[in-house]
Amino acid sequence: PLPMRNARCRDRASFEVSLQALVDRVIVPAGFEVVTASRVPYLCRGDSSTPYYVLDDALLVLKRVGGDDDDDESVPPLVSG
Repeated sequence: PLPMRNARCRDRASFEVSLQALVDRVIVPAGFEVVTASRVPYLCRGDSSTPYYVLDDALLVLKRVGGDDDDDESVPPLVSG
């Protein structure tokens, strides 16, 4: 499991606290840095009383730390030009 103790919804952590914990405890130790982050809506199927729920989600653009990204042939470019 992810090391998210005290940073989960059930811990009543804010979105910002949870995201910072994810970055500090998972993303950085895995060898990445955050280039940019956005808070985006996630629409979820509702129940008998609510047709849908709008939840918060994080969209992260990461960069591998310690590598020369220009010479990496294993990751194809998103846009060829």
